Amino acid sequence: MDDFTRRELSRQITGLHDPMQGSDELFLSTLQRLKTFCAAHGRNPEPASASAEEGRLGRWVEGQRAEARRGTLSEQGRALLDEALGEGWAFDAIERG
Repeated sequence: MDDFTRRELSRQITGLHDPMQGSDELFLSTLQRLKTFCAAHGRNPEPASASAEEGRLGRWVEGQRAEARRGTLSEQGRALLDEALGEGWAFDAIERG
C-alpha cells in the first residue's frame, strides 16, 4: 500500500485530516496523478465524487487551497499547482461558494 492510500484510509477511519502538503515526493506524486486526471477528463477533480480516486484528488486540491489561503503553501508548490490548474485555482472554490 502506498503512503497516499495509507493516509487516506487513516483519514477516513478517524475522520481527522492530515496536513495535505506532506513530503516533496508525495506532493509531486499526487500532482502527477492530478495532471493525469485533468488531462483525461478535461476538468478538475470533484472532492465529493463517487469515484474514490477523483474524490481523493479533489480533497487534496482543497487541502492545497487551504494551505494557500493560510500562506503556508510553498512558493514551488504554488507555482506547480498554478501550472497544472491555472493561476486562479487557489480561489476557485471561494468564488463558486
